[in-house]
Amino acid sequence: MLEVDEKTNIERVEKVKRKINEDFVKKGAEKISTEDIERIISKSDKIIAVVRKIPVLGRYIEDVIVMTQLLTDYINGSYRNVPWWVIASVTFALVYLISPVDLIPDVIPVIGYVDDAFVIGVCLHLIENDLQIYQEWRISNGS
Repeated sequence: MLEVDEKTNIERVEKVKRKINEDFVKKGAEKISTEDIERIISKSDKIIAVVRKIPVLGRYIEDVIVMTQLLTDYINGSYRNVPWWVIASVTFALVYLISPVDLIPDVIPVIGYVDDAFVIGVCLHLIENDLQIYQEWRISNGS
């Protein structure tokens, strides 16, 4: 029985890997609103706590913290030197992370957060340059 479950999990992860790509994140970002950003900012402590406790997401903790800071600085107007699609992509990735409805339900042991990690990873790939510029801005402004 364990072998069947393991095989099913591997197949499920492979399907998700094929679905989660740049287009998946871009399409999700197209649906993002200012209200979504504000909701994510209000839940940033919860998001960071989730990332800290889930091993497959742990490698992204610093990135997720910076992503939430970027959204906060964007909404409060202190940092606007970033395209909307970057803000929307970050928001989508973080909404996906805390959403109970995703491609692999989070309640499935071991693999439940793999899709969340894929989404965060793809988003970081898309926004890498803009996130680096933002981090340099934060350093130069003493943030």
